[in-house]
Amino acid sequence: MGRTLSLLSAFVISSNCVLAYGAEGPDLLNYPKSVAAGDNDEKKFVAAMADYKEAKYFCNGKQDFYEAGSKRAEGWRLSVGTAGGILGFVGTLIASAGTGGAAAGIASGLAGVASTTLGSAEKGPLAPSVYSANQKLVAKTIVAASAKLSEATTPQAIYKIAVSLAGDCSIPIEM
Repeated sequence: MGRTLSLLSAFVISSNCVLAYGAEGPDLLNYPKSVAAGDNDEKKFVAAMADYKEAKYFCNGKQDFYEAGSKRAEGWRLSVGTAGGILGFVGTLIASAGTGGAAAGIASGLAGVASTTLGSAEKGPLAPSVYSANQKLVAKTIVAASAKLSEATTPQAIYKIAVSLAGDCSIPIEM
């Protein structure tokens, strides 16, 4: 059951990424086109910086995605908790009145399911903490790329930083 839930969650997350950002990420073709055209170094610098800007924009979009995911996960937790509380309360009232029959058991059972869901929600792939952690990793990646950018002296070095930035933001991993 847990494996199926994890696979389903991964599919939902990856589907949202594809819908929000496209399957490939940023194009980063300005610098290669500039090199192919035989442009001078100044134009290559401008093209490489345009690619860096596009990669950074992509990373900012990833940050926004993870922030929205964290807020969405919190909203779902609140909804499930509220529904579970209401079902538990109603089930108790029906059972204490002695008129509920199976309805009291059903309401109490659903309240238990909601409680179990909330108990495991913080450890799963859709937990708000997972989204927050990924958002922080993307932010660290952007800061590291910015530091490298200030040391870059050639258009090729800037382009390599842009490509690395886009790749690192695609799938945030703690290093």
